[in-house]
Amino acid sequence: MPIDISNIENSIIGNKKSINFFIKNLNDNNEGNIWMLNGPKGIGKSTLIKLISADLLNIEYNSKKEDNFFHPDLVILSKKEKKNISVDEIRNLKKLFFKTSYSGNCRIAIIDSIDDLNLYGHNALLKTIEEPPKDSFIFIINHQNSYIPATVKSRCKLLNLSCISDNEVLKILEEMKLANSREELFFYSKISSGSVGDAIFFFK
Repeated sequence: MPIDISNIENSIIGNKKSINFFIKNLNDNNEGNIWMLNGPKGIGKSTLIKLISADLLNIEYNSKKEDNFFHPDLVILSKKEKKNISVDEIRNLKKLFFKTSYSGNCRIAIIDSIDDLNLYGHNALLKTIEEPPKDSFIFIINHQNSYIPATVKSRCKLLNLSCISDNEVLKILEEMKLANSREELFFYSKISSGSVGDAIFFFK
């Protein structure tokens, strides 16, 4: 079932042209898909991938209820309590792709982010993506804060996303209702350098 482009675009602010290209490519390719999403932290890369995953697996995603976002065909690896993603977690990804899809649709792995892998993690990831499994998606988020081996990059399709505008950051902050004063939200949008994540960090 193709991904609903309009639904994703309506839920994401900024980078519309790149996101449109990205989703069309996903819809046109039935083989194993391995994508690396490059861009500054806090611009919505994780949200974009989770919305796409939800559409592919026919489940709901609510950014305010992350704990309720799960599916047997979905694995999300992320940093926990300041501990990096472990080598064993990367190695265990193969178990997801070896088993039959529960939904009969596809299997999805999200690595959020590759910046939280060490050298051994990179090597384990390389072995996982050397032969892309069919009917699967591996989405690798790259905040561009650390060195990524060229051998890993060469096996990924790349999606480059840029910072969003101050006005777009402001719109998101207003929707989140972080503060009652628009002037205060305007201030945080101005110092965020196009990153909603940074704006929220500064506010807190």
